[in-house]
Amino acid sequence: MSKPEDELRPFSLEEVCAADRTAKKSFIRINIGHDSKGRAVLSLARLQRKVEKCLTTNKKPVTTSTKLYIFGDWVTAVPEDGLSEVSQSHSGESQDAVLMSFLG
Repeated sequence: MSKPEDELRPFSLEEVCAADRTAKKSFIRINIGHDSKGRAVLSLARLQRKVEKCLTTNKKPVTTSTKLYIFGDWVTAVPEDGLSEVSQSHSGESQDAVLMSFLG
């Protein structure tokens, strides 16, 4: 059994994923705060899409994985510019209603 002192070091996701690749271990990595182009996104909607993509795909069978890494800042509201675009099309509604319609 490892000593607690061994676990008291900074965590590096890149190092862990590199070690997993070297050991031929399968893993899923999901950034919940940003999309692949680095833009801020709603975390819940992104997480739902990524999970659906992993579980239901017609192109290839679902892959098995032993590890799941979820990282990034949790974003509960759209960025200011996105919010203004959404709220213009929903004038008169509460912000909660606007965000719920944005989430789908």
